[in-house]
Amino acid sequence: MSVLKPLSALAAPQGIRLSLEFCRMPVMSINRFKDADAIVRQVGSPMVGLTLDEHRFHAMASSWDALEHADGSKIFVWHVNGMEDVRCGAPYKTHEKRLWPDAAGDCLDHARYAKTLKQHWKPRFADADDTKLPDRIVSEAR
Repeated sequence: MSVLKPLSALAAPQGIRLSLEFCRMPVMSINRFKDADAIVRQVGSPMVGLTLDEHRFHAMASSWDALEHADGSKIFVWHVNGMEDVRCGAPYKTHEKRLWPDAAGDCLDHARYAKTLKQHWKPRFADADDTKLPDRIVSEAR
C-alpha cells in the first residue's frame, strides 16, 4: 500500500489506472487473489484494481469463493491462459507450464472463470461492443 497510494496519486491525473497482479511464487509477498483484493480495498482508490491471471489463480490455490466475493469493478484485467496441472507452489511450476487456453493438457476451467466474471465483473470498455466479451467467451468455451 505504501507504494500503490502515491503511484495512484501520480497516475490518476493522467487517467491511468494501476492493476495489481498477485504473484504465484511462494517466495513472493502476495500469493493469493484474496490477499491482493484486500490490499486493493485498503488502498481505496478508484484508480487501483486487480489483474486476474488464471494461471496464478490456479497455481497458488486461490479460492473461487474469493473471486465470487471480490468487487467486480476492481478487476481491471483478465489474463486468460492455460496451464498444465502441477502441484500448488511447486518449484517447477514456471511460465514454461503455461499453455494456450484449451490446448492439450490445459487444466483450467475457462468457462467457470467466464461465468463468474460475467456475474461479478463490471468492466469499463472503450468500445461499447466489447461489453459482450464475457458472453462471447462463455459461448466459445462451451
